[in-house]
Amino acid sequence: MRVVILLRLHKNVHDTVFAVLIDVDAVGGAGQLDLVLVGIDVQLLAGKAAVFKIKLHEVKYKELPALDDELAKDCSEYDTLDEFKASIRKNNQEQLDKQDDLAVENALVDQVIESMEGEIPQAMYDVRMDEMVNDFAFRVEQQGLRLEDYLKYMGQTVDQFRASFMPQAEKQVKIRLALEAVAAAENIEASEDEVNAEIKRIADQYKMEEDKVRELVNVDDLKKDLAINKAIDFIKSHANIVEKAAEAEKAADAE
Repeated sequence: MRVVILLRLHKNVHDTVFAVLIDVDAVGGAGQLDLVLVGIDVQLLAGKAAVFKIKLHEVKYKELPALDDELAKDCSEYDTLDEFKASIRKNNQEQLDKQDDLAVENALVDQVIESMEGEIPQAMYDVRMDEMVNDFAFRVEQQGLRLEDYLKYMGQTVDQFRASFMPQAEKQVKIRLALEAVAAAENIEASEDEVNAEIKRIADQYKMEEDKVRELVNVDDLKKDLAINKAIDFIKSHANIVEKAAEAEKAADAE
């Protein structure tokens, strides 16, 4: 096994750092070790061979466990390494599928936004920006920091910080209006079962009673949110989605 040792040679205010490869197996652990360093480019030793005597106190290195069934049992709920590997591949594929699905969803929503017509009142953007600022303030306060102190640290005023949310607020407002229009045009609504299921999901996530969730959540707003999610599903189900790889292959065949 070989390790790298860093030595630092001091001369006036300048330091020179160089590395030495050592065959630890030949050394046999801690002890006295003579190292011959040739070609060190410092004024003191320019053009000379130099002998440094060091004391090697210890050598640390990572010893990786064997990739076997025992490792799978220790690191996972599976009994064999093959099962463990299969679960990792499955999880990775699920993550990739989610990323692809989100990319398709964003592209479709962008197309819907581009087709929008009409003026959107600035007040709607202002409301959304205020909501985003308040949400950020709540999150930093959960970490024991006031928004005012955060802005002072960042060198920003409240107005500058608020304005930084404008691009996001503009897009989110447009998305909301576009999907509400789709939901209205297609008579898309959330059923009572869907509302109940969402309330149960929230209750489970925050370890609360469902009745308590109903007290804290505006059910009408929740229904609108669920309808918008269904509107996204409606758009995806009616879109002509073609994978880029398939498009490239088709173009190549045409040539």
